[in-house]
Amino acid sequence: MFRTSATTPPILAVAFRNKVFGIDMPSGKRLWRTEVQYATVLRLLVHGDAVLVLGTNLSCLDLATGRVLWKAALAGAVTSGALVAHGEFVFAGDSGEVSAFDRSTGRLLWHDGFKGEGLGGVALATPSGSAQYDRSG
Repeated sequence: MFRTSATTPPILAVAFRNKVFGIDMPSGKRLWRTEVQYATVLRLLVHGDAVLVLGTNLSCLDLATGRVLWKAALAGAVTSGALVAHGEFVFAGDSGEVSAFDRSTGRLLWHDGFKGEGLGGVALATPSGSAQYDRSG
């Protein structure tokens, strides 16, 4: 379902408020606009031909068109948010909790609330990338 294609134009994903935009990198032309649900934090991650959006929920958009491919509910409120992907996995963390999702479907694979460890910002790292805790949200 997800692929990296030499025919896909270089697209910059831009987000603010409740909107995500696809911008053609060479020309600056807006290619698409998609509205998403968000809380106080909006995080983006381009992975292959998908744009992953962490807000009120976790959404996956098609990079070329902005079409919403899937949405997944999160276990708790997002206050700072960390988002990484590796292979067919998407990991979202916040407030001392981490959830893993299937990148193709958005299905929740597992969730760990780290019970008894306290609450706080979460940093995530995989062999293909990392997301560090952002105190400012």
